[in-house]
Amino acid sequence: MLLTLLAGCAGGGGNAPAPGALRPKVDQWLAAALRAHDTRTHATGEHPAAQAEMRRIEAELRAADRAGVRGAVEEKRASLKARRGEVEGRRNSILVVGRAHTEEDRRELDRLAREIERIDLSDRSLADLASGF
Repeated sequence: MLLTLLAGCAGGGGNAPAPGALRPKVDQWLAAALRAHDTRTHATGEHPAAQAEMRRIEAELRAADRAGVRGAVEEKRASLKARRGEVEGRRNSILVVGRAHTEEDRRELDRLAREIERIDLSDRSLADLASGF
């Protein structure tokens, strides 16, 4: 019996999910958070439904290992930071001093600016989620 107890302790519990296993739930929560943000001024039932989905997923995450959730959130935030760097690099390659911008360049700059805003919103939302864990 003592060996069984020691084996269970040495394994670290064995039931704590890895951050990678919680990543899909974090992605689902983020998608619901972005949907709630996008529909916040709509007169439809989409906004409350997205908020309810966020609360449901957050409750599921709270039932999981807190350290695993924090790890999954930090993993996602790191990928967002890398993506932001890529987008800013593309934007900076277009914004060369002394270069005349075509209409296509201006459209691409607008698209990149919207993508950066979306990445920043995602990062802030994930920071809010992480603060609860």
